[in-house]
Amino acid sequence: MSLIESVKYSKDNPEEYNVNLDIVLKDPEERKNIDQDRALLLATAVRVSKELFPTIDHSINQALKKLLIDNKDQNINFHIQSNLETNAYCRVVPLTKIVDIVINSSLVELLDEKELSYVIGHELAHYLYKHHMYPHSSHASSELDYTNLLHLQRSAEISADRLGLMACGDIKLALQTMLKLASGLPSKYINFNFDAYLEQLKELKTIKNNRSQLYSTHPSILNRIQSLIWFSKSDIYTNINKLSEDNIYKINDVDDMISQSIDEVI
Repeated sequence: MSLIESVKYSKDNPEEYNVNLDIVLKDPEERKNIDQDRALLLATAVRVSKELFPTIDHSINQALKKLLIDNKDQNINFHIQSNLETNAYCRVVPLTKIVDIVINSSLVELLDEKELSYVIGHELAHYLYKHHMYPHSSHASSELDYTNLLHLQRSAEISADRLGLMACGDIKLALQTMLKLASGLPSKYINFNFDAYLEQLKELKTIKNNRSQLYSTHPSILNRIQSLIWFSKSDIYTNINKLSEDNIYKINDVDDMISQSIDEVI
């Protein structure tokens, strides 16, 4: 089993939610729209290269190296676009091997070089795990189908966070990145006390029928931080990184704890 498959969240499995991925983009008009979107991206964003953005290029190469990905065998393009939202996204052009990972300028300004590798690993995961093939919940044919698709989308984020951690290679850096994204603040304003932050999760779990989480495609950042901490103490993670830790969890137990924790805030 490859490194990438070995760390995937077990609930990130379309079969578990009766989701059929055997879907081919057949509508030529839809394909035209995708082509137009990519044309707009190429016209307005700047492709990353060593010559233009050496620091960002280094973060990308470090992430690829950690994940054992040779981009010579892929067609993964990285772009910077001017945008005030601290965000990044991955888009795969259907029926092609073209992958575009777009990083907003505000995100680059917020994170340091190693933290950026976490984001790159996270976005690469959406391509490597074929998350782009997951149907959006808006395409659901029933209430059960809708709920299952949301569960699957939330599970995909847990897998992506794990590859983010593998890409930056340091649990503290990964958690720092997530807390900076949650707060929108640079390091100089933050005392990275994750136990103090996770006290919010206890309070969140006391609120029942939480519609904001029930209909969200992403787990709360609190759940995601807790999930990554548990994963960093799993037998899979410690064995891969040759770490000696006390109180190691079996990965199956970790996945069950994560699933329960996410359900507890819904």
